[in-house]
Amino acid sequence: MPGEDDDEINPDVLGYIFEKYINQKAFGAYYTPPEITGYLCERTIHEVILAKVRDTPFPGSKNRDYESINDLLMDLDNDLAVS
Repeated sequence: MPGEDDDEINPDVLGYIFEKYINQKAFGAYYTPPEITGYLCERTIHEVILAKVRDTPFPGSKNRDYESINDLLMDLDNDLAVS
């Protein structure tokens, strides 16, 4: 499991090193902190998933107009727990 060994290379560090040693101007590669990539995921990937869930009809389904991916996951957890 990642993070258990002291000598293990962290993916963030590896990405930073890679981006530091390539020609940044030629390739446009820059280190992106996890907070920014998380924000970008929430604004793009999460929205695509939520839109697909909203637009896909399922027989007998309830309202699926979730505000966030967390709401969707909690609802899935609730459905699984009741089953």
